Amino acid sequence: AAVLAGLAGVAGIAGTAQAVNMNPDGLGQVLIYPYYTANDGNQTILSVVNTTDQAKAVKVRFLEGFNSREVLDFNLYMSREDVWVAVVADSSAFGAEAGVPHLFTNDTTCTVPYLYEMGSTAPGLQAFLPYAYTGDNADGGPEVIGRAAEGHLEMIEMGTLLGDSAADATHCTDGMPADCDQLNENWF
Repeated sequence: AAVLAGLAGVAGIAGTAQAVNMNPDGLGQVLIYPYYTANDGNQTILSVVNTTDQAKAVKVRFLEGFNSREVLDFNLYMSREDVWVAVVADSSAFGAEAGVPHLFTNDTTCTVPYLYEMGSTAPGLQAFLPYAYTGDNADGGPEVIGRAAEGHLEMIEMGTLLGDSAADATHCTDGMPADCDQLNENWF
């Protein structure tokens, strides 16, 4: 059954693995966006659609391009037939000093944890984080945040939401999810 549909500023994947079926319609439980970049003033626009009439929980992971280390990870709780959009861009696009890749969304779809950069007053703005390749996690590559300015993105359906969780994720007539705070509290 079709579950999620995705679109990115960069498209195209080729593969021959028998364990994976590529749906020619771009629908499925796993979406792999093969490339994002915030280098040289570029911005990567992301979009994913829940094509079903059921609320969904989706794991979102950004992995940097040098050694595929995780630089951002959160859960997305999509209402039925929901669309989530975001952009990956350098910090200079948000009025800060250049050199730190960020994810920005003004979409109201629930994220756990909330996407808020510490010290920022802008909801939906989150810097990419170097923790998976610095300090005790160093892998011999550069230990600078600029390394996270390009890489790939995975979106994996974790499941269909039922009961109170589905109701909490469902957008109300004002466009806001019914109770995003409760979804966050369930995790913490």
